[in-house]
Amino acid sequence: MAAAPDPTRAANLPRRAPACLVCGNSEENAPLTVDTDWTHYFARHGVAYLCYDKRGTGASTGDLNSASIDDLASDVLAAVQAIRGNPAVDARRIGLIGHSNGGWVAPLAASRSSDVAFLVVKSGSALPVAENLLYELEMDMRGAGGFTEDDIANARALRAQMNRALLTNSGWDDLAMAVNAARPERWFGYARVQWLQFVSPPMDSVANAILNGFRRHIDFDPSATWTRVRCPVLVLLGELDANVPAALSADRIRNWLIQGGNRDHAVRLLTRANHGLFEAETGFSREWPTLTRYVPGYLDGIADWLAQRRQKPSVASAMNLTHASTADERDDLVNADSRKWRQRHRGGHDARALAALNYTLS
Repeated sequence: MAAAPDPTRAANLPRRAPACLVCGNSEENAPLTVDTDWTHYFARHGVAYLCYDKRGTGASTGDLNSASIDDLASDVLAAVQAIRGNPAVDARRIGLIGHSNGGWVAPLAASRSSDVAFLVVKSGSALPVAENLLYELEMDMRGAGGFTEDDIANARALRAQMNRALLTNSGWDDLAMAVNAARPERWFGYARVQWLQFVSPPMDSVANAILNGFRRHIDFDPSATWTRVRCPVLVLLGELDANVPAALSADRIRNWLIQGGNRDHAVRLLTRANHGLFEAETGFSREWPTLTRYVPGYLDGIADWLAQRRQKPSVASAMNLTHASTADERDDLVNADSRKWRQRHRGGHDARALAALNYTLS
């Protein structure tokens, strides 16, 4: 795994600064080429920032296609250990920020290590990965419009059948027949099963490397993870999120944290926020190119939450985050980073657009 800090940005940090390690969700992480205002924002407040190429991307080795959530969490903890050795960083104050897929990865990493001092999750789902795929495809269809409730139910059922085949390594013949029968349907492309026709035998999600990779991607349930997270936690979810069932996730994550005895947590549902925590009308992907601002409670919410912990030994005695940022400064951050999002976005919820979103907290 290859971390990619920028020494020119670290030059202005105080000695023994706290650090944020970003756990992204894109297959195209490119920290050396992404330059957002958030990088400078954290640095101005004395907080170091580290982002790294996911395994198998950029300068990192490994194979992303076969990586599980468990593997990615192990990579995060390896990065935590790497940054702990940096003399400019306070090893007791290293926290994680995870967005979307990182909302599964970062809590799992935090649950495994007392070296993680705080956790911020943005737009993370409380559903198992396989179930969340069903929510996403349903919302894709509702956003596109023109589909009946039966269409949506049929698409969900077909993808659910694929999930069962992958997870149980059974029912492949029945799945092949169901996929072929559904191919003429207008909703077929939304079911996310069309790739099956390109997979060579054997149809076996253990022996076949491609199918095994898909199985490992979706074989994760976060329910047991959150009860083991002991560090301070901030969870931000968008009311209009079309990729994550936000209200359900907020309730479940809050309950899991309480069950686990975590006494320092905040789970917030942000009004009119979409998956990227932009101010939105519907939350559907077709409006992404028109969005211009993040919602209140996102950027300022994270800064204020960290500032409130500046006197707590686990995070903030060296945090140096204050409320000194003016409203104009925060507006500049919101608008500038939103412009960068729109410049990168090419329509839809694609990996390149998500790569920009991963670094809005830099």
